[in-house]
Amino acid sequence: MQATQPGADPGGSGRDRGGRRGTAGLSRDDEVTTKATTDTKEDTMGLVLRVAIDRCNGCGNCELACAFAHPRGTAPGHSRIRLENRRLAPARRATPVLCLQCDDAACVAVCPAHAPARNDTTGAIELDASRCIRCRSCVGACPFGNLSWDNEAHAALKCDLCHGDPQCARFCPTGALARPARPGPAHP
Repeated sequence: MQATQPGADPGGSGRDRGGRRGTAGLSRDDEVTTKATTDTKEDTMGLVLRVAIDRCNGCGNCELACAFAHPRGTAPGHSRIRLENRRLAPARRATPVLCLQCDDAACVAVCPAHAPARNDTTGAIELDASRCIRCRSCVGACPFGNLSWDNEAHAALKCDLCHGDPQCARFCPTGALARPARPGPAHP
């Protein structure tokens, strides 16, 4: 998985140079790319989602599309993506935040039941609910805070790239979330 977050700590703490988590250190023109790749020799292509922060208008369509694409999804609170308001020069902007599908994912490494695993088809890390023992270790392990806990279902929530058809990108009216034609850095 290649995850590009300008200003990110190369030491892997999940904090930017200012000590903030996630995308807090991004400027208005920065973009975040999340890439999930497969491990097959003949095909290293995976899904890529580009987040163009300067295009996000904070409409919440991504949260709703994500929530409705998953079981029990009738409210943005059941979404695997979240919008955060960030102070990005010169003003506040909504920032879509989602799982980066890390190569050496902490959520996978810490789970005693091996519930999170990489999907060989999409390259996304998915949670197997039948294996989950509800310990919440994966939620606490993510250095970016991109897993959440559903108190009603007693289950962890994380982006699974909608099994290869990311609904957040499909319903984004501004192209802030987009799936480029081929993997790699994408430009708005």
